[in-house]
Amino acid sequence: MSKQKPETILSPDTTVALKELVAMSRSLITFAETETQALVMGDLMRFALTQQDKDKMARRYALASNEFRRRINEFRGCNSALLMQLEGLQKQLKEKTQEANVLVDQVKRRSRANTRATLFTAQEMGQRAAFPQAVNKDEATTKERAAS
Repeated sequence: MSKQKPETILSPDTTVALKELVAMSRSLITFAETETQALVMGDLMRFALTQQDKDKMARRYALASNEFRRRINEFRGCNSALLMQLEGLQKQLKEKTQEANVLVDQVKRRSRANTRATLFTAQEMGQRAAFPQAVNKDEATTKERAAS
């Protein structure tokens, strides 16, 4: 049984690979900011539209991060300014993602509360509604005969 080689996302050149990680991190930060803006503005359509692209980028980023960890020894002697930039972006990405997650949780709670309130109101209205009484079968037959 052969062991499958992990997927390679990053360039073999470590400097280029770091720049790729920096670019991916920036893209994810932009997605997080867009999500946050959409949620703050209550624009759930815009929020939903960003999700597919963000999910693709996040999967690619996760693969690249795993590859970075596997190749960590290669990156130890790299450009320290690039490594520091990547580290700063990682912190920023974490903060932006946490902010967006807090807002998503707030939207979920509001949505649940609205749904409960709507269901409760519908139940109340249903209990107060007056429905016509069922017509006796013999009465219905007599009325049908009289109409013909």
